[in-house]
Amino acid sequence: MIAPQFTPEEKRILYRILARPSRGKDGFFFYAVFIFPSLIIAVYGVWNSDFAATLVAYGALLFVVLTYLIYTHGDGQALYSAITKYEKSVGALINRGEREG
Repeated sequence: MIAPQFTPEEKRILYRILARPSRGKDGFFFYAVFIFPSLIIAVYGVWNSDFAATLVAYGALLFVVLTYLIYTHGDGQALYSAITKYEKSVGALINRGEREG
């Protein structure tokens, strides 16, 4: 078996996936830092019928979501590339499909 040669970008995303903290409390606090302030502004806006505050909260949430999607898009491409290299090296899925099919 020939070991796949990963680019630095592919190594970075693989390391981050393998070393990420648990999804429990750590994951909750990671996302809450971004979403909680906007949620508070939105609740305030709805509670006081303040259209501007609700619009600001929505804009802030939209900005966070779009920024996150743009940031993770590159990671998705690097992960796909790394998995493709691994599959070419190991052939686990191709061989398995040939045996089953």
